[in-house]
Amino acid sequence: MSEVLESWRAIAAAGIEVIYRPVTPDEVSQAEAELGWSLPASYVELVLSVGAPALVPRGEADTAKAWNLPFAVLTPAEIVELTTEWRTSDVVSDPEMFEEPESSERVAAQLANAVFFQLQDDPNNAFVFLLGTGDEPQVADFAHDYLEELDWDAEPAEDGPVWESFAALSRSLVSQITELAGGEYRSFRLSVAGH
Repeated sequence: MSEVLESWRAIAAAGIEVIYRPVTPDEVSQAEAELGWSLPASYVELVLSVGAPALVPRGEADTAKAWNLPFAVLTPAEIVELTTEWRTSDVVSDPEMFEEPESSERVAAQLANAVFFQLQDDPNNAFVFLLGTGDEPQVADFAHDYLEELDWDAEPAEDGPVWESFAALSRSLVSQITELAGGEYRSFRLSVAGH
């Protein structure tokens, strides 16, 4: 069993409600064709084994939309949507949106080599696969509010902003999510949608 799946099971075992949104092999293939890039085996194994995991949101929210689900691993279609959205965003292409306009080109180049695959607690923040860093690519932190400071050239570390792989990020998130939860996400129930 993969380290990524084990990490999500550890989160659920801590009493934090997790849902798994179903994903099909055809959805993976279609996303890979649209991206022109093969999704990492660890991601594919996770979503085809159990679905795309996420924490159940606090309060009433539409769980069909990833943006409402804390720490949602995106479905293949959502990966394509969010990656395309950021790569073509006016925020990135308009230097006037930056305090230091020369940052625009560097940020655009980094986003062109990133594939968004997981949201954080705040849906304006995410994690990305870094293209060109191996079959199991490095993973980096994306924070919308710090877009101008975006710099993924750091060496991978256990606490980011760059991790060695999806598995390394997942191990780090177990403690982060359980610490953040502090009662907010606890319900002592595991939901598995479509399985």
